Amino acid sequence: MIAAPGLLPWQILFLAGVCGAWAVHDPAAGLLAVFLTIAGNRIAGRSSPRFFFFLLAALAGFAFTWLRLPSVPAIPDWIDQRPKGVLAGKVISMEEKPGNRLEILLEQVQFRFSDGKTAPLPGRLVWTWQDPAFRPTPDSSVILHAQPHPTGGFVNPGTTDWSWRWRLKGVFLRAYTLGGKGVSVETDAPTSALENWRAELRNAILRGAGPGSSGGMVLGLVTGERFAIARDDLDRVRRASLSHLLAVSGMNLAAVAALGWAVSWLLGLIWSGIYLRLPRPKLAVAIGFPLVGCYLWLGRFEPSLTRAALMFAAWGVLLLLGRPRVLLDGLFFALAAMFLWDPLCVFDVGLQLSAMAVAGLILLLPLAKPIFTHLRGKGPWRWIPALLLGWVLVTLAAQLAVLPIQFAVFGEASPHLYLNLLWVPVVEWIAQPLAYLGALTVIWLPTVGDPLLAASAQVCSLMLGSLKAMDARGWLTVYPVQRPWQPEVLGYMLLLGGSAWAWKLPRATMLSWLGLCLLLLATPSLYRVWDQSRERVRLTMLDVGQGQSLLVEAPGGRRYLVDGGGTLSSTFDLGRAVLAPVLTWGRPPVLDGMVMSHPDRDHTGGMVSLLSSFRVGFLAGNGELPAPEDFRNALAVSGLRPLIWRAGDSIALQEDLSLEVLHPPDGFAKRGNAASLVLRLVWRGRGLALLPGDAGSDVLAALADSGIDLSADVLAIPHHGSRTALAPRLYERVQAKWAFISCGRGNSFGFPSPEVVRALENAGAQVFSTAYNGAISATWDSPGASHSIMHMR
Repeated sequence: MIAAPGLLPWQILFLAGVCGAWAVHDPAAGLLAVFLTIAGNRIAGRSSPRFFFFLLAALAGFAFTWLRLPSVPAIPDWIDQRPKGVLAGKVISMEEKPGNRLEILLEQVQFRFSDGKTAPLPGRLVWTWQDPAFRPTPDSSVILHAQPHPTGGFVNPGTTDWSWRWRLKGVFLRAYTLGGKGVSVETDAPTSALENWRAELRNAILRGAGPGSSGGMVLGLVTGERFAIARDDLDRVRRASLSHLLAVSGMNLAAVAALGWAVSWLLGLIWSGIYLRLPRPKLAVAIGFPLVGCYLWLGRFEPSLTRAALMFAAWGVLLLLGRPRVLLDGLFFALAAMFLWDPLCVFDVGLQLSAMAVAGLILLLPLAKPIFTHLRGKGPWRWIPALLLGWVLVTLAAQLAVLPIQFAVFGEASPHLYLNLLWVPVVEWIAQPLAYLGALTVIWLPTVGDPLLAASAQVCSLMLGSLKAMDARGWLTVYPVQRPWQPEVLGYMLLLGGSAWAWKLPRATMLSWLGLCLLLLATPSLYRVWDQSRERVRLTMLDVGQGQSLLVEAPGGRRYLVDGGGTLSSTFDLGRAVLAPVLTWGRPPVLDGMVMSHPDRDHTGGMVSLLSSFRVGFLAGNGELPAPEDFRNALAVSGLRPLIWRAGDSIALQEDLSLEVLHPPDGFAKRGNAASLVLRLVWRGRGLALLPGDAGSDVLAALADSGIDLSADVLAIPHHGSRTALAPRLYERVQAKWAFISCGRGNSFGFPSPEVVRALENAGAQVFSTAYNGAISATWDSPGASHSIMHMR
């Protein structure tokens, strides 16, 4: 058997260790990845390392990561009661965000009650400060009038676990302030000389580049900071698939390293004899080392930038020693060094994207060697098609490599990769060098630095202006995609990684590899087809914070969304950030219907992005439409004509499964909460759930006295469990075994009302709340079967 060229034994074992580390958060995916590492090694024709060493490496990776993972502390119960007082803590770090917002980490945090008592808070706290009055310095102590809340929220199947993301940083609480009122410095710490120089350089770059997003983009090209770019421009850059231009990574470091080559070339012009002492490649590396080190510090040691710097260091040392360089070895050295320093880096999405992009270039580009060989000798201008083709292939290889992570994490696909071919060369070859040269000279020689930065800003302005013009014509649309499950992601990676050398394997071995890839890619889809064909109904109250959204799943895979949550924030799109990831986890962006119980923003705000990007069968409501312009625009994009439902209607969702409309009747004069649709989900005569929207106690009392059948296994409590939902007579009529309440943890309204909870329990219902349980589901395997409850926490 011919052994395929590939990884060294330590690199294979390192992969097993990383898989073990991943199992700390996702045991099933981690164990599957370990198995695939072993299987891939065997398929490649290798008998070593032995199984025992794979197991040992995986266990070592798991144990090492587990020991470094901050343990979850007990969150004091009094936090949810929102007591009066102030927070006091020490600033660890501060990061500026777009929209004039600071994200500040505090440690040694205490809550000082209004009566003078103090209580220490566990772990660290992330403080979001909108429109700050000043910039607190690290190590200073601050006081803020704010309420602490546990991190996390929006706990739904298959979506980002925000509490886990913050746990990686030792953060378990969050707080929010607006403006300068209620924030003060208790003890001010002096800023270090290096930090002062960093701030001076940043301000000088912004001054030289000029105001607006183009100047902010110049700063982003140099340091990766995006706070000075307008949100709309940042969103257009994202939708144009150009966000990587503003992420400090290997591309930025390559440009910095290129300065070393340029300086070595200039030194050779001045003193050609220097090459006799040190050849130009080694001289370029020697000059590049301090430049790369400075840029790494300037980029605040971002994981993707650190990875690139370690790769440069590894290759540079080998070059200085006269040893051969292998790109894949450099990548593994960098990742292994980072893992040994901090094993939690394996969960950093930026590092995952960066590492996969580099791996894609290393593994896939050699497959194009025959094409470049063919172009060789095609005339003096052969370098032009070779350059263009090379750039296309580089872009394609990197994008193919990161595709599963992009789909799994972001759930969107941009059809605008062609813009990379136009703007990446322009930005990297013109705007970025001008920005770097300007940054190098703007403090000491502003007469030179300012024009260079201004010229870079002009290039950036041209790009941002073109994107704005495209967006005005509707040419920057992105589309939600089906988010893959972990086996599909692993199958894609195995297929991509093996394609570099699988063609050298014997036919039988190649078929084994392809069969394993196909098994991983196809099995989840086959399971979903079988699962959706079952005679089963599921109702899920999604965790949308202080709003409400319910998902009805019918036999045959049909799905109906009743309300879509929403917030009053102008910057947070709940539909795109929360609902779309839930609905596309293993499923295409399709809904058979959407229902608005009433037009309040906390029930319809999340529908905006779904209407404009999902395929929706119908939209129904009580006749009132939300007033905000964004909803009207999305409705126009969808092409739907809203249906009006009234009491007495029965809407068939599937054979023998229907939604009965109990309220409002024809001619009902009231509007708002009182006019909420009250729906009853019925399967072959059995009441599964009663969904009253935000109907108040007077409507609920009238329904209780109406004599109509209200029985249901599940009761969705209206208006987030507020006292206006108190209706003991209705609870008795429904006879629900479970009551679902949608509200945010520690909300300022005190929801759910203790009186409502007591009345429900007295009526025999077990109460679940999304505030503490995350998304809650009730499942019926048949109309006569007992149902089961599952919750996310």
